[in-house]
Order: sequence, then structure tokens, then C-alpha cells
Amino acid sequence: MSTETKVIVTSEEKIHELLRVTIQNILDDELPRIIKKATRKEYLSLDELKSLTGFSYGKIRYLRQSGAISHVRSGKSIIYPTESIYEYLESNKISPPD
Repeated sequence: MSTETKVIVTSEEKIHELLRVTIQNILDDELPRIIKKATRKEYLSLDELKSLTGFSYGKIRYLRQSGAISHVRSGKSIIYPTESIYEYLESNKISPPD
């Protein structure tokens, strides 16, 4: 469902102001998320994942073995794709009741 906003612009200065405000709002809303995503590591170690989520080693093992979170195994080492961890956390987020 989309909502339309009709704006009547009466001068070039108002167009510039409207664009400035709109761009600033987008930057305020999106820029911190973009910077955070760009600066985080691509993969997390078990200890980094534990630190990020607060999950116990057993909980992480359960999530990995059940297929709830992705992982990459190389020999005995296991690493976790950061993006998939954030997707898991987001999909399991519980919003407080109104």
C-alpha cells in the first residue's frame, strides 16, 4: 500500500529546499545503517558470534546443526557469514506490544 503526497512548489528556492530536506532525511535514516554494514567483517568466528549475540556455545551449535544459521567449515574451523546472522536476528525479532 503506497501513499502519495502532493506538493505544490511555487518557486525554484522551494524546490531546492524540498530537495535538501528530503535528501537530509534519507541520509539521517539510511547513512548510519550503510556505514555499519560497510565496516563490519564478512565472517564471524564462534567467539565473535557469541559476543555479538550473547548466545551460548550450545545455542550456536544447535542453530548451526538445525540449519537456522549459515556457516562455512574448513577442516575443524567454522566461521559464520555476518549477513546471514543479521538476517536470522532480524527474522526472529519480537516487537513490543502496542
